[in-house]
Amino acid sequence: MAEVTRTVLAPPADEAVRLRTFRVETLDGATVAPSRGRVLVVGAGPEADLGLPTDGAVSRRHAVVEGDERGYRLRDLASKNGTWVGRVRIGECWLTDGMVFRVGRTDLRFVLTDDELEVVFSAGDRFGALIGASRAMREVFGLLGRVAATDATLLVEGESGTGKELVAHAVHAASPRADGPFVVFDCSAVSRELLESELFGHVRGAFTGAASDRRGAFEEARGGTLFIDEVGELDPDLQPKLLRALERREIRRVGSNAVQEVDVRIVAATNRTLLEEVRSGRFREDLYYRLAVLSVRLPPLRERPDDIPLLVHHFLARSAPSPDGTPRTVSWETMEKLRAWDWPGNVRELRNYVERAAILSEGSRLETRFLRPDGTRAAAGVHAATDLSDQPGSGRDPGLEDEGTSADRSLDAHLRVDIGIPFKDAKNALIDAFERTYWTTLLRRTGGNVSRAARMADMHRKSVEYILRKLDIQREDLIDTTDED
Repeated sequence: MAEVTRTVLAPPADEAVRLRTFRVETLDGATVAPSRGRVLVVGAGPEADLGLPTDGAVSRRHAVVEGDERGYRLRDLASKNGTWVGRVRIGECWLTDGMVFRVGRTDLRFVLTDDELEVVFSAGDRFGALIGASRAMREVFGLLGRVAATDATLLVEGESGTGKELVAHAVHAASPRADGPFVVFDCSAVSRELLESELFGHVRGAFTGAASDRRGAFEEARGGTLFIDEVGELDPDLQPKLLRALERREIRRVGSNAVQEVDVRIVAATNRTLLEEVRSGRFREDLYYRLAVLSVRLPPLRERPDDIPLLVHHFLARSAPSPDGTPRTVSWETMEKLRAWDWPGNVRELRNYVERAAILSEGSRLETRFLRPDGTRAAAGVHAATDLSDQPGSGRDPGLEDEGTSADRSLDAHLRVDIGIPFKDAKNALIDAFERTYWTTLLRRTGGNVSRAARMADMHRKSVEYILRKLDIQREDLIDTTDED
């Protein structure tokens, strides 16, 4: 009888890469940014690792230096004025030790150092509900896989819509605490007066309306994970109390002198750059370092366009089927347009567009007109004349000019009117499209801050909130890195 040999294929192993560390500096050495990992972002915004806020020609996130086993490369992040090596405007190029490049009006030098850094890339393209095959996401997955096995506090930083709560869920599910509760505490969703009570609980009579004892988020999460979302919004008066709870692993309910021990794992998230908040005095330094025992940065979707096809097909598989029951498909041309757009709302925005297109498209193939990421929603009788090729990231060179001086001039409001419908319908559609474009553009400019948008529009906040509800504009989808997730 012939012997049967059974072969078991082992899953692919994670990949560990050793890289030399580096720094990027101005030619006069006045500004130096050492790498904290294999990625360094250059820009004018507070989230940049090397900040150039005084150079008006530098975009908020202008360029990135990133490394892998082959070395380091420089990549432009769809900046207005481009990234230059000599007289060549580059989209991406490999860097050598001592190479000089220019962003805006500033010349920078890339310098390798003698230290080494080990980076672990996950072999898989998923971690919990997070999806991505790019090296940036596989690095995140590799780190999260190791973090989940510990009980250490984790700080997750990333723009709105990148999936910070998904990270917290995934870490909890992969941890020894998976059978315990997962509790979400959103610092931006609770009024200042109730923050302490909601976080630590209260006893009967502690304040007006406290009719009975109530457990807070720390107690609710006992034995599991407490996810503190938007921790950068935490009231300064409450920051020392949170620090004390993290350090001593004990809390006191509001109105009580009794101390209770707490057994929780903390995952905190913010779309702010907390180190910048520390420097500005808005966030306690000691609390920052207590939260950032381990930290991970989720890359925005514009930094990992190769993940877009994978995400699109994932969202399509979960969306409504086509009218004839056949699987939804996306043309190559449409997919390339989606890859070219920089997605200010990140994965959340992409998901919304795909789900919307799946509902509105008549056949099995998603129609391009419903996949127009132009900041407006399609309205009967009116279309934004701006095409994706005219958006940031298209490679057009508008000439060197200060960032922000032309981006908001037109509000993308050049509109084509459909004369094939009655005048009244066309007029209403035009007004609707203008209002949507005006308010989405203004809210993006204010980072989703409705109060600031109201002041700039010279209107009352309540009036603005009414308009946003009427137009069904979700400000969460428009927030950049200065407000909330």
